[in-house]
Amino acid sequence: MQNTIFYSKSKLLIDELTKLKAIHSSEHTAFHEWVQFSRQWLLYSAAFGFTDNYDEIMDGKYTNDILYGTFHQYSIEIMKKKVMIKYVYSDASILKPEFATQTIINSLLEKFVLLCLNTMKIMKITNNQKVNEN
Repeated sequence: MQNTIFYSKSKLLIDELTKLKAIHSSEHTAFHEWVQFSRQWLLYSAAFGFTDNYDEIMDGKYTNDILYGTFHQYSIEIMKKKVMIKYVYSDASILKPEFATQTIINSLLEKFVLLCLNTMKIMKITNNQKVNEN
């Protein structure tokens, strides 16, 4: 039941693109307008995912995608598989390097976040020790 709701919300994004394509004579204009529409929904979902999992994220224990558990948790996968290939990367030779780059960036970002969290913990311990010394 829950997956059906998630998929239906993702389908709404695809349906919006279809509707915009029927309205606009330029597919580029329709896609650009759809990106604006989708961005709002995805940012809203990401903000919800962040606030809903705030404590785990700040403790460095959250391991899921930020959209996991939101209505748009499957939307990114659908966009990568269908929308990106059709509208952004029409040449298949570009797809593999782009996805490899995305994997590298995600890995580096994950390491950076963990480094920041560890640095914050060390600074908190150091500050607590200084307070206790006084």
